[in-house]
Amino acid sequence: MSKTILSFSGCSLWEMKRRLSQYKDLLREIDRDRLRLAQLAGRLAHINPAGLPQGVRIAAESLADYRDRIEENVVRCVELTRDIQDFINSIEESELRRVFTMRYINGYTWQKIAFGTGTYDESVPRKKHDRYLKMLFAKSAEHQ
Repeated sequence: MSKTILSFSGCSLWEMKRRLSQYKDLLREIDRDRLRLAQLAGRLAHINPAGLPQGVRIAAESLADYRDRIEENVVRCVELTRDIQDFINSIEESELRRVFTMRYINGYTWQKIAFGTGTYDESVPRKKHDRYLKMLFAKSAEHQ
């Protein structure tokens, strides 16, 4: 697993939540980049390849370099999404794992998560979530 998501050293609780909440955006970025790659591969006259301005002609080497950078970004984004999935799947407690899944994978609000876990107060799953992350930070600090 990558240290970018799962490493707590030098990372605040807020930063960890921010990293986890990137999941949906990473999926959108992957889709966008794969579309750009398909447009580059197709090079159809009626499709503007990879969002380049109309009429711009680029040497084959430049297009290959551009494609390589897009492919590298896709690989990086896929790795980050897998890190997030692995982190969530590593949570042993089922209800807590569901809370993290609903929050970061499904993008649910805390209120919707509360209803999904059988409570009506949004603070219940949010507090469980925060306590779990704080516990991980405390364990991480002990090992340093």
